[in-house]
Amino acid sequence: YAFSDGQAWVNGNPNQVCGSVVSSFMRRGGFLLTGSISSSTGSDSEVGEGGEEYYPLFISEFGVDQRGVNVNDNRYLNCILGVMAEMDMDWALWTLQGSYYVRQGKIGLDETYGLLDWNWCAPRNSSLLARISSLQSPFQ
Repeated sequence: YAFSDGQAWVNGNPNQVCGSVVSSFMRRGGFLLTGSISSSTGSDSEVGEGGEEYYPLFISEFGVDQRGVNVNDNRYLNCILGVMAEMDMDWALWTLQGSYYVRQGKIGLDETYGLLDWNWCAPRNSSLLARISSLQSPFQ
C-alpha cells in the first residue's frame, strides 16, 4: 500500500520512490520470480532454459482509494502495476465489497478501496478496472 511509505509518493520524485519500493520488494521476495536463487529441493519451482529456478509468488491485498483523489495511491498504483505486468505476477486486489453492513461502529460505511460501488451494483472505477484487467492474461 502507498501509505506504507508515508507521504513519499506525494513529496518525492515518483520515479525515485518507485525505484526504491521495487528494490525493497525484490530484496524481500521478488527475487523468487527472477531465477537468481538456487535450491536443492525445487519441488515447487519451474526450471528455466538456463537451469534457473523460478518460484511462485502471489501479491495479495494490494489496492488503492478508487475515487482517484489520493495522490499517494495514484502514484503507487502506476508503480505496482508496471512491476506486476513486467514480472507477470499473480495477485489479489483489496477488496471486492463496496460497503459494509457495520464497520468501525458505523452502518453502511463506504469502502473506497472496494472494486464495487457502495450498492455493490457496478464497478466503482471503470478505468481502474480496465487497467487491472490487463494483468489477468499471462504476459509470458
